[in-house]
Amino acid sequence: MCLPKDFKVVDLTHRLPGPTAGKIFYDLGAKVIKIEDEKFKDPFLSGLFNSSDNHFTKWYEELNSKKELIRFSFKSETAKQTLYKYLENADILLIAGPNKIYSNLGISEDLLSSAFPNLTVIELKAGEGRFKNLHDLNALANAGLLDMHVESRNENIIRPPFLPIAGITFGHWVVTKSLAAKLAKTNWLEASLEEATENVLMPFKSSGEGTPRYLHNGKFPCYCLYKTSDSRALGVAAVEDKFWNRFMELFELKLSMEDRFDTSDRVFQIISRKVSSLSSSQIKDLINDEDICISLI
Repeated sequence: MCLPKDFKVVDLTHRLPGPTAGKIFYDLGAKVIKIEDEKFKDPFLSGLFNSSDNHFTKWYEELNSKKELIRFSFKSETAKQTLYKYLENADILLIAGPNKIYSNLGISEDLLSSAFPNLTVIELKAGEGRFKNLHDLNALANAGLLDMHVESRNENIIRPPFLPIAGITFGHWVVTKSLAAKLAKTNWLEASLEEATENVLMPFKSSGEGTPRYLHNGKFPCYCLYKTSDSRALGVAAVEDKFWNRFMELFELKLSMEDRFDTSDRVFQIISRKVSSLSSSQIKDLINDEDICISLI
C-alpha cells in the first residue's frame, strides 16, 4: 500500500494499456472504478478481439477483476450525470476514446476542470502524425526495437515477442505520468504508446550498423537458453563467479572462468551438448534447491 487510502481512480479505458495502469493503481492502494458501456463493454470481452482469441478474456479478468465494475449506456440521456457521480472525489480519470463518446459523457477539458478542479485527466493515445494509429508491433518496429528480435533469424515467418511489451510498458508509463501530473496539479494530459516506447524502451536500443550482441540477447554463453533432450529449455544466467562455478560443478563441465565470456561458438556448443543430453526431470533434480540463477523453462 503506497497511495493514500482515499486515492480514487476512474478507469474509462479498454483493452490493454489503460486497464494495466488501472491495475497498477489498485496494487498501489487506490480505489479503482472501471466504467464500460453496457452494450459494447471492453473489446477484450466482446467483438473482434474476443472472438478471435479467447486469451483476451483471461487478460481482461487479470487486469480488471479487483476493480469496481460499473456499466451503463454511454448514449443515454443520463450518461453524463452517471459518470459525474463516479467522478466525485476522484483523483485521476483515465480515458482512451473514441472521441465520439466524449460529448455525451461530458468529457472535455473545460467541462471537467470546471466541475472537478482537483481531477487529473490522462488521455491515452497511440501516437501522433503519421503514427496516429499504432499497435504494439508497430510501436516496436518504428522505434527500431524489433531489430534485436529478428536479427540472425532465418525463418521467413517470425513470431512477434512473447508479450505485448510496448503496450505493457505504456500502462506503466501512464501511471508514472499520472502521478507526475497530479503532483504538478495538471488537469489534463496526454500519454501515448509512441511516447512510452521512445522514453522507456528506446534507451536500450542497439546502436550502429546491424544489431550487435550483448549480454541480454545472447552474446555470452553464461547468459543464454539451451534446449533439453525433451525439447524444454534451460535458462542460464550464471554471470557472477560463484554462479558460474556452481553451474560447472553441477553439470560436470570443464570450463574456465574466462570461458563464460567467450563470444565464439565453442563454449555455447559445449554447454548445449551437455544440456541436450539431459531431460528436464534430470535437470530439475540437479538444480533443485540451488540458488544459482539457472531456471528450467
